[in-house]
Amino acid sequence: MEGMNESEERKEEIVLFENKTLIGREENVAFQKYAVKRQLGKFRYIGTVAFAVLGAMFLAVQDYFLGAVMLALAAVYLFLPLILGKIAAKKKNVPDVIIDGIEEHYRAYEDRIEVSSASGGATVATNVVLYPHIREARVNGNYIYLYISKVQAHILVSTGFLTGNAPDFLSFLEKKGVKVCYR
Repeated sequence: MEGMNESEERKEEIVLFENKTLIGREENVAFQKYAVKRQLGKFRYIGTVAFAVLGAMFLAVQDYFLGAVMLALAAVYLFLPLILGKIAAKKKNVPDVIIDGIEEHYRAYEDRIEVSSASGGATVATNVVLYPHIREARVNGNYIYLYISKVQAHILVSTGFLTGNAPDFLSFLEKKGVKVCYR
């Protein structure tokens, strides 16, 4: 439109989806546990089985020390997500802004998602996420994780939609070429 600047044009755009999510300790713990499980994936089970088989083989040839070490490693691999999840969720590993609570406000437009973060009533960050830059969206329980890198994600609570709803939003993302994984 002639005579309008870019910010005036954006004001006239239609917000397709809007979500407000309060990220606090509970949401951070849920994400950390999910991220650890996701990162370890199948290797957790493969490692557990491999160490257990090696442990059994060493015990069979009567090398009890190495057999015990391998079986201990199998147990560690099996419970590794629980251990790492607890470490990541400890207060000393959680940023203060998360402990105090941060409100994420998402507005989805046809070509982008605008994210505004506020803590204590003050805006602490704003950014724009283009759909091609979203690696994938993962649904886990009440949460939608929009991964923008292998380990970094925006967290949306599925019940936080002010405009639209979670199923329609996920369908919209798929139409935009974002891989959506349901768990």
